[in-house]
Amino acid sequence: MPNLPDFASLPANDIAAIILICGGVFFFFTATLGLLRFPDLYTRMHATGKGDTLAVLLILSGAICHHGLNLNSGKLLLIAVFIFIANPTGTHALGRAAYRCGLRPWSRRTTAPGQKEPESGRTPAAGPGEEEQA
Repeated sequence: MPNLPDFASLPANDIAAIILICGGVFFFFTATLGLLRFPDLYTRMHATGKGDTLAVLLILSGAICHHGLNLNSGKLLLIAVFIFIANPTGTHALGRAAYRCGLRPWSRRTTAPGQKEPESGRTPAAGPGEEEQA
């Protein structure tokens, strides 16, 4: 049987890296479950947007802890900052585009097959605070 490493003999930065990377994998897994289980685009984007951003930040933080302070850690930190800014911005842009194209958010009310859904009194193309285009 191969000798497994003793966790007591690992340096503190490696233990922190293991914990951060495992946390990142956990959040990737939960975001994937949200993508598969949630009913519509908006809830799926919420799960994946939040979960993936946090997961990537945790994994990159774990890599920074493992490598120590050097040039590679600086590059990883810049990547983390870019992802922290770009991921929520992209998720918001996709959600807004879907709303403007008329995709309605999911609701618990259901209609029987062949029945028309009740009108909400507002056109889906006009967002909150926006003028309706003629």
